[in-house]
Amino acid sequence: PITVSRSSSRSTDNIPSLVAFQSFDFSTSSCSLSTMFNLAELKAKKESLKSCETIVRPMPVVCDGTQEFGDQWLCGERLEEAVEADEVTEALAHQLAGLLRPASGVDAGCCGGGAATDGAAESTGSPRLVIYTGAGVSTSTGIGDYRGPKGVWTNLAEGIIPDETCDYSAARPSYTHMAIKKLVDVGLCAGVTSTNLDGLHMKSGLSPMENLAELHGNMFCERCVRCSAEAFRAFPIQRTPKRFTGRYCDCGGCFMDSGIDFGQMLPFRHLGLAEKQAKSQTLSLVLGTSLRVQPSCDLPLANDATLTIVNKQETPHDSRSTIRSFAACDDFMLALMTALGLEVDEPPLVVEGPGSLTATALKKRTKELTQLMRANMHMHADAEATNRVAVGEAVADVWVEVATEDGRVYYHNTETDETAWERP
Repeated sequence: PITVSRSSSRSTDNIPSLVAFQSFDFSTSSCSLSTMFNLAELKAKKESLKSCETIVRPMPVVCDGTQEFGDQWLCGERLEEAVEADEVTEALAHQLAGLLRPASGVDAGCCGGGAATDGAAESTGSPRLVIYTGAGVSTSTGIGDYRGPKGVWTNLAEGIIPDETCDYSAARPSYTHMAIKKLVDVGLCAGVTSTNLDGLHMKSGLSPMENLAELHGNMFCERCVRCSAEAFRAFPIQRTPKRFTGRYCDCGGCFMDSGIDFGQMLPFRHLGLAEKQAKSQTLSLVLGTSLRVQPSCDLPLANDATLTIVNKQETPHDSRSTIRSFAACDDFMLALMTALGLEVDEPPLVVEGPGSLTATALKKRTKELTQLMRANMHMHADAEATNRVAVGEAVADVWVEVATEDGRVYYHNTETDETAWERP
């Protein structure tokens, strides 16, 4: 059976030949009449359909055979999410705030003043905090995690195709992202190490390779395979089968997307920055990660740092943590910033430079450009045909006669790719 799509993006111009070749026996004398009747019916149906655009597939889509991939990446584990009372979250946040406040001899009120003094940052005994983030810091923006109840790997393990209705490139930083940015600005956080690909730390105002190490890449960044130089784009980098983007570095090397898969080497420069930060940390704050992927999972333990973990699920390092919260990242960070007396900025409505264009916007631009190019092509073709007629030249016939294997003849339009059983 032939299903007619309501989407204008899927042309039914080729349906005549499809019907003729697959659905009818050419040995019968009534074939032509039956075929033409069906063609007329299909064309009438096509003309009655409204134009629409399909952006995403419906959810959930059950796909048997994906379970092995989900189980492989989950290592056979199914982690339950704990629920933490608000008062417990507030108490734990106040405990961390006490560790973050400058050492004795420095006015603790500087934490609420909007900027830490150089003396507070360099004074003997001042804490040096490094923050480590995973997928859990972005779930409140609509981006899914991996091991949660509706995580990507959890869905695959249950034979369900993950929900892709969220345009990751259009997401705005969460409260947690903006709170981290504030801690960096006031000098309470020395640096951030992230395993997220969504680029939301960059959108919040952090600078990759300055105060941000992105161990698993950035969807707006492409990296040279020769010199490892990075180029940050306004648009999300499309991932191709061979990973090359089609653009070239100044050194002549090819750019490829910066995403990291299992088994791949981490970017040396980002890993070096993360290790440098970890070696000097006295406090480490883990947000939204289950700490199960190496080597990033071991960095928070470096330098015998006082460890704080905020994650809804258990982690292998819970027993080594001084503060352990099962709250949502946004809830914990709200309590922490309240305890520190810091006001968090709103996420930027408009992002300039890298990350400013979304995948949905690019799709619309591509569609508009395609329509414009097609209109221009037809306009030039019509103008050329008019000129030929004006000078008395014969206009070339765009309908080409084609024969099927059984000898039947149909006609193909070389310009529009249409087919017909009779010459129009």
